Amino acid sequence: MNTPPGLHLKIAEWMPENGEVVSAYDIAENFGITIRQSRAFLTILEKDNAIETRRGKVMPITCHNSHRRSTRTIKVISIDRDTIAQRRHHYNTYRHVL
Repeated sequence: MNTPPGLHLKIAEWMPENGEVVSAYDIAENFGITIRQSRAFLTILEKDNAIETRRGKVMPITCHNSHRRSTRTIKVISIDRDTIAQRRHHYNTYRHVL
């Protein structure tokens, strides 16, 4: 399952609208992606320099089929749209050689 480019930015914009800390399960439910993908997006959001996040509490998992016993939550504090606008999109910059 491929995810569209920039989905982490859509997730980051959705999080302040939600108004509370968000877990990987909330992201997976809202955006229709797998739990593993949503955990990866949480990591991407935390490492993105243009997005300021704050870690929330570690929440216990209520799913019986999960091998993990807890999951982390994060909250987006701010998004620097100028930094995001200045980024180059490398996936569109190559040219085909004939």
